[in-house]
Amino acid sequence: MATSRSGRARDGRRLYRLTKNHQGDLVPDLLWAFGAEPVTGIVHYVLPDGEAWFANSSIDLWLQCLHHYGRHLSQSEVLNDADEREGEALAELGRLAAEMKEIDPSAFDGYLGCIWAEFLDRWLW
Repeated sequence: MATSRSGRARDGRRLYRLTKNHQGDLVPDLLWAFGAEPVTGIVHYVLPDGEAWFANSSIDLWLQCLHHYGRHLSQSEVLNDADEREGEALAELGRLAAEMKEIDPSAFDGYLGCIWAEFLDRWLW
């Protein structure tokens, strides 16, 4: 997925790249990306080694989750200063996860291999 608009995950699944992110100019080959399956529209978060983690059941639900997540973080005083307010931050992340689960319950069906649950759980690390 690092070199073209579409590519294959490590397990051979073909995905269309929706986004990409890398660690600056120091390690340009270390790429993370969101990709969608061509027929189903299921969205995966693809790690630099090509492992694809389930993100959302459709592109529409992915966009809704992404928007909700981004809007929440941009407006949160607690999460922008989480070091001093860890208990409040954990409670807020729990509420955010519950709200995102309402948008796409499948995105929170598991823990390992589901990017939103994993990401929100590790926010304070």
